[in-house]
Formats: sequence, C-alpha cells, structure tokens
Amino acid sequence: MQINKRHQVSPYLVFFIIYNSQVGVGILGFQRTIAAKAGYDAWIGVIIAGSFVQVFIWMMYKLLAKADGDIVDVHSKMLGNLLGSVPSFVIMIYYWLASVSVILSFIEIIQVWMFPTLPSWILCSLILGLVYYCVSGGFRVVVGVSFLSFIIPQLLFIVLYLYPLKSAHFSNLLPILNHSYKELFDAVKSSMYTIAGTETLLMFYPFIREVKSSKKFAHLGVLFTTILYTISAIISFTFYSESQLKETIWPELSLTKVIRLSY
Repeated sequence: MQINKRHQVSPYLVFFIIYNSQVGVGILGFQRTIAAKAGYDAWIGVIIAGSFVQVFIWMMYKLLAKADGDIVDVHSKMLGNLLGSVPSFVIMIYYWLASVSVILSFIEIIQVWMFPTLPSWILCSLILGLVYYCVSGGFRVVVGVSFLSFIIPQLLFIVLYLYPLKSAHFSNLLPILNHSYKELFDAVKSSMYTIAGTETLLMFYPFIREVKSSKKFAHLGVLFTTILYTISAIISFTFYSESQLKETIWPELSLTKVIRLSY
C-alpha cells in the first residue's frame, strides 16, 4: 500500500501511538482482576505479559515488512483478494468490538462517578462526536491527539501515585512468588487483555515514515506502558489490602479519594 508522505508521521511518534493504544480505561480497574488470579504476585504477571507483547511487536514488523503494507495486504498476498477478505473482515469486527467495549466502559465510569442520571445514548453521542471530529481530520490529527493524551496524563499519574505512598505497606507484596505457576499464568492472561492494543500497528503501519527507524520507538512504547502498569499494580497492592481490593471496582480511581489539598 502506497501512502502519500503528507499523510505519514515521523518514526518517533509511534511511541505515542503505541502508548495510547495500550493505556486506556483498562488501567482504572485491572488491579482487582489480576489480583484475583495470583494475589499480590500478579505484578510479576504484568511484566511477563509486557515481555510477550515485545515479541508480538517484533513479529508484526517482520510480517508487515514482507507484505509492504497493512494486515489487509498480508491477507491478500497470502490467500488472494477473495479469500483474504474473510480474515480481514474478522479483524475489522474485532476492532469494532474493542471500540464498543472501551466506549461502554467510559460510559459506565462517567455515570457511576459523575452523572448517574445522564442517559447512556447522550454520553455515547458525545464520545462518538469527538471521535468523528478527530478521525475526519486524518491520521496525523489522531496522532496529534495521541501526543497530547500522553503528556497530560503523566502529570496526573505523578500526583496520583505520590499521595498513596504515604500510606503504602510494601510488606503486602511479601512473600514474593508464593503462588503457583498456573495462577501466575492466569494473571498473565488477564494482563494481556488489559495491555492489548498494539495490534493497531497492523493497520497504521503504512502511515509510518521510515519504518525501520520506528521499531525502537514501538518497543520503547511497550516498555513504558509495561512499567506504568507495573507501578500502578504495585501502588494499588501496597495501598489496599486483598479484601479491600476485592470490593474496589476501580482501584485507580478510588486512589483519588486520598488526595487532600490545603487552601
């Protein structure tokens, strides 16, 4: 697939695309899910899952480089235009279902935490309107929004993680590795769902300028998100007891309740 250079983005911007593909509404509540699988050893599962994603990134670059296009081109070259359209259609359905899942999660959080009486269709319309506004501007606009979506949350994360540390009990993490390999594997599976999103590379690959130079930024993006998720899990594990975490649906959001500012 040949893309006009005006529509392509610089290699270093892949870092921000990968970050925003992985970090989303899932970071607000994944701690409870993985802790249910492997207790407070689950943070190890996050690191293992991040390592697997690094391998997937390497495989995707190898695959897409041979096809010199996106995943649709890969299917066409392997199976032909007719048969290749079947797996391509399945992937489009997957992207659609993933988008619906994210929108529903955002609507649920907004209704629970902010506007409980606001109808879902109004929130959905507002979100989709913003999405259409960004997408209609082209891929470069989407990447620009991704860049801003990286800078602003990092400032919030620093504040959010500093306050709970005052009441953190790192002894909660001990003893380390006191769960079975099966339980750790279950935690890895749960973490994989949370940090999924790198598969978007299969579609935006042709929009990258100097693809070979972008590989390191893609791997750095996955490394950064893996560290972020690991820190998030550890902060939650040291702040909440296991019984508290079982009852807390969105541990990341609940951490905001401990922030106190004097006036």
